[in-house]
Amino acid sequence: MTPVKKNISLSLIVIIFSFLLGCSHRMLTVFFDGVPEKNDSVKMVAKQTGNKSDSALLNELAANTAASKHPAHPPFALKKCGVCHDPNRPGNMIEPQPGLCYQCHDAYDGKFEHGPVVSGNCTKCHSPHNSENPKLLLRTGQALCFTCHESDRILATPEHEKIGESPCTTCHNPHGGNKRYFLN
Repeated sequence: MTPVKKNISLSLIVIIFSFLLGCSHRMLTVFFDGVPEKNDSVKMVAKQTGNKSDSALLNELAANTAASKHPAHPPFALKKCGVCHDPNRPGNMIEPQPGLCYQCHDAYDGKFEHGPVVSGNCTKCHSPHNSENPKLLLRTGQALCFTCHESDRILATPEHEKIGESPCTTCHNPHGGNKRYFLN
């Protein structure tokens, strides 16, 4: 079978499954492992917290994950996917970034803003689910900044030639600031 015919066959199978099962929880479980049961988060909240309110639970979870080695975003840890994801359109967010993030987190307000902040791309630096790093960062220290910024060019400037392994956030606010170059 040619690659084109194979792709068409696979596409037809997916379309048939979609038609038969609809875009539903049942459909998601066909294609993805670990899809929680529909009422899993409600059962989990009641079981683990003795019916604490969601806000009290989120505050407690945030405090616990801040101290853990592997922090988790509280809605993700609570399996409250609907806080961010549209339950009627799996894979879609209820609102684009940064508005989605600003529903819970304070919006940044400064004279100078870092590119990902300006473009509303919080997930350029932060994981929306969990991370091995503090503040749900994708990487730490210079490794995070040098994902986008050219290390050779920056480290060659007189201001940076003796910084060694110091994190960029020693001198720069990662979101922006009222001083040029986001200096602290």
